[in-house]
Amino acid sequence: MDIRKFVKHINGFSQEVPIIEKLILRYYIDFNMIENLENSETLKSYCFLVTEEEYNEFKKRVDLYFEKNRIADFNLDMLVNTFELLIPKDERKANGMVFTPEEIKSFIVNKIMNVNKNQINGLRICDPACGSSSFLITVAQYLNNKYNIPYQYIIEKMIYGVDIYSHNIEKSKLLLHLTALEDGEVLDEKVNFNLIVGDSLSLDYAETFKEIFNDQNQGFDLIVGNPPYIRAKNISPEIKNSLDRWEVSKVGNPDLYIAFFQLGLEILNEKGTLGYISVSTFLTSVNGRNLRGYLSDKKYKIETINFKDAQMFKGVTSYTCINIINKSILEDKILYSSLDNLSDYDVNGLNAIPFSTLDNSKGWSLGDLTTLNKINKMRRFSKKLGDYGLKNGVATLANDIYIVTANEFDDKYMYFHSKDGQKFKVEKELCRRIVKPNILKSQDDLTSKMEYLIFPYKLGSDGKFIVIEEEVLKEEYTSTYQYFLHYKDKLLERDKGKAIYKYPAWYALGRTQGLNNTGKKLLLPYMTDKPVAILSLEEDILFYCGYALFSDNTEELALLKKVLYSKVFWYYVVNTSKPYANGYMSFAKNYLKEFSLPPFTDEQVEVILNEENQTVIDELLQELYEVEFEEQLSLLPQ
Repeated sequence: MDIRKFVKHINGFSQEVPIIEKLILRYYIDFNMIENLENSETLKSYCFLVTEEEYNEFKKRVDLYFEKNRIADFNLDMLVNTFELLIPKDERKANGMVFTPEEIKSFIVNKIMNVNKNQINGLRICDPACGSSSFLITVAQYLNNKYNIPYQYIIEKMIYGVDIYSHNIEKSKLLLHLTALEDGEVLDEKVNFNLIVGDSLSLDYAETFKEIFNDQNQGFDLIVGNPPYIRAKNISPEIKNSLDRWEVSKVGNPDLYIAFFQLGLEILNEKGTLGYISVSTFLTSVNGRNLRGYLSDKKYKIETINFKDAQMFKGVTSYTCINIINKSILEDKILYSSLDNLSDYDVNGLNAIPFSTLDNSKGWSLGDLTTLNKINKMRRFSKKLGDYGLKNGVATLANDIYIVTANEFDDKYMYFHSKDGQKFKVEKELCRRIVKPNILKSQDDLTSKMEYLIFPYKLGSDGKFIVIEEEVLKEEYTSTYQYFLHYKDKLLERDKGKAIYKYPAWYALGRTQGLNNTGKKLLLPYMTDKPVAILSLEEDILFYCGYALFSDNTEELALLKKVLYSKVFWYYVVNTSKPYANGYMSFAKNYLKEFSLPPFTDEQVEVILNEENQTVIDELLQELYEVEFEEQLSLLPQ
C-alpha cells in the first residue's frame, strides 16, 4: 500500500489530526480482528473517544479505498507509518523524520542482537530519537517472538526511548499497547514505560539519561535508530545550541544526525553495539570530518553498508547507509560494502579497509582495495584540479530579479521582460553576460543559453568590484535604479529578512562571491550524470549555479577539458564524490580538488588535443595513470 496516498485520502475526513489518529487505530483493530480490546482500557478508551457515527462514516471511506486499490493487508508497520505521516509536513521536516522500511529495521535488529542467550533478559536497548518508536517496536517483537519474553517485561526492563515531541511519546505508548495486544498480551494499565520527552543532544544529556533511566549509569547494551536528518540550514537555534557540546559537530555546517553517532557511542557500555540507518554524507562531506576522525581514533569495529544512489526511503531523496559499530572489538579497519538493496548482502563479501589508508580530512574513499589503489594512482601527481581554482559562481539570492534574458539593445539600454511578464529597461553599462553551468550540456549551449546579469557595481582601486552608491545609481543609472525599486520589498526579504543590514546596499547581490570570476575558464555543473566541461575563453563572462577552473593558458584548459571527459576522471568521480538521484554526482570542490594530472610530454599533449576519438584518449590516459576499467564499465560514461 502506498501510505502517502492513503494518508492524503483519509486526511480529507477531518481537519483535526487527533481525530483521524483515533479513527485509524480503531479501524486497524477491526480490520485485523484483534481480540481482547475490551481488556485494554488504554486502547479502548482511546479508540472510543470518537462517536459511532464518525467511525462508521470513516470506515466506509477506508473500505472503499481498500477495495478500489485492492489492498488486502494493513499491518502494524503500515499503521506506524500512517501515524507518522499524519504529522504536519513542516513538523516532520523540522524533526528530520524519515520512515524506516521494515526490512532495514529487521536487518539492524538481527545484526545487533548477536548476544549470548543467557544475556538476553538483562539487555537494555535505547533509541535516542525514537519518534513513534518504530525501531523499539521491532526490537520488542523480536524479543517476544524469539525468546518468548513478555511484552510487559520488555517494556519495563529492556527498551528505552527519547523524543523531542510529546505526541510522539504518547503514540509510542499506544502502539506498544497495540503490539502486545496483537500478540495476545494485555499490558497492565500502570505499565512503566521508559519513554520520555526531551532533547537527547542537550548539554546535560549525561545526567538526564542517568536520572530518567533509574540511575543505571553503566550504559546501554544496544543503541538502535534512524537519527533525525535535518540539514544545517534548517536546524532551529535551540537545537543548534545542543550541538555545541559534541566534538563531531564542530566543523563546517553540521547536519543534526552527525551528533547522534557520538551520543549513541557515549551512552553505550564498553561491550555495547550501535545499529543506525543514517544519511551517508558523513563519509565524504566537510561537516563529517570530525566524525570520521572520531571513529578512526576510537577504532571500534565498524561495518558500513552503503546504498549509494539507491533511494531506500520512499518519497525522500536521501543517500543512506547502515552502520553497525561494536565497542567491544577494536579493529584498525572498516568493513564496507556498497549495495543496491539488502537482498544482495553477503557478510563474506565485505571489504576490509584499514583506517590508515583513509583520509579523515578529505573524505573516506571506500570500496574494494583494487578501487582504492586506482583512486590513489589518480591522486599521486603533484598537479591537482584544486590548483586551477574550482571557484563558485555569482550568488544573488534573487536570480529572477538579477538574471534576465535580453529582448533587444540600443546604444544605451538593454530591454527585457521580467519573470512576471513586465517589460523593463536598464542601462546597458550595468549588464554583464552570465551563464548557468548547471544547464550547459555542449559547447554550443554557451552561446544559446547566455543570459545577462544586472550588475550594480564598479571596479575599485584595489581591482575588486564595489557596489555603486545609491545616490550615484539613482542619478546616473535611473532606469536600473527604478527597476530595483520595483522589487525592493523582495530584495529586502533575502536571507529571510535577517541579514539585509549587513549588505553594502539593499540592491547589492546576495553574496560577494564570484564577482571577480573573470578570465579564461572551464565551466562545470554542480552535479551531472556524465562528464561535462564547457570552455569559456571570453574573459568577462560570469557564471552562477556551478563551478569553474581557471587558467590564462588556452591550451592548458583545452587539455584539461579532454581529461575531464575521460573515463579515468569519471571513474574517480563515481568512486569519491557524493551521489544524487538517477546517477548524478556532485562536482563540488571538496570532491574533485585532489584529482591529479600526470606530467604530459609535448607529444602526449599534441595527441590528446588533436584526437577526436575519445576511446583513443581514454586508452592513453589509462596508460598514464596505470589503471584499467574493464570490470566496472557500467559505472563509466559510454
